[in-house]
Amino acid sequence: MELNDLKTEWKKSDSLLESNLIIDSQKLSKRKLNRSKSEMTTPFLHEIANIIVVSITVLAALVGSILYINEMKFSIPGFIAAIIGSVYLYLAITKAIKISKIDYFTSTIIEIQKEISQLSLLVLKFRKLELILFPLFIVSILPITFIAIQNRDLYNDLHFFLFEIIFIIGFGFIGIFWINKNLYDKKIERVKLFLQELINEKDISITNS
Repeated sequence: MELNDLKTEWKKSDSLLESNLIIDSQKLSKRKLNRSKSEMTTPFLHEIANIIVVSITVLAALVGSILYINEMKFSIPGFIAAIIGSVYLYLAITKAIKISKIDYFTSTIIEIQKEISQLSLLVLKFRKLELILFPLFIVSILPITFIAIQNRDLYNDLHFFLFEIIFIIGFGFIGIFWINKNLYDKKIERVKLFLQELINEKDISITNS
């Protein structure tokens, strides 16, 4: 084989190798973007579940409050609980929409990073409000719940009422912190890590080229 033929074959081999590297890089990028999207599926499904549960709770609180409209000690806290529940419903819908609108495959990595950062800030902002409203929601919904379901007047048994408040709020806070840590904080950090890895890999590819 002549020298020119060898050069031609080398060029073909280099082109084929470069093409394969590009394809492998694209596959890796797609895999990490799929993993990023998959990480955010659990928070999205959690918010959908929240929307369903809170909607039912708000409806039940409203119905119970209307049934006991003449007994203000039950109806007024019931209506307050329905209002707070509506706030929770708004927060859940907003987060679900924000998560669903992140486009992992047509947006640039920088744009995705920006959207993930905005989502993280939104979650932290809403979390503070959720924690503040939670005790008030529990205190206001318990009287109408017990009178409607068990025909039990919690105001006549303040020790039990206080026990229920402390018990539910205590376990509720534990649940809220656990959910936020495992369903949001950890998953958002993983997505940020995947995106940063993609940027680093692109920077290395540009440097090598």
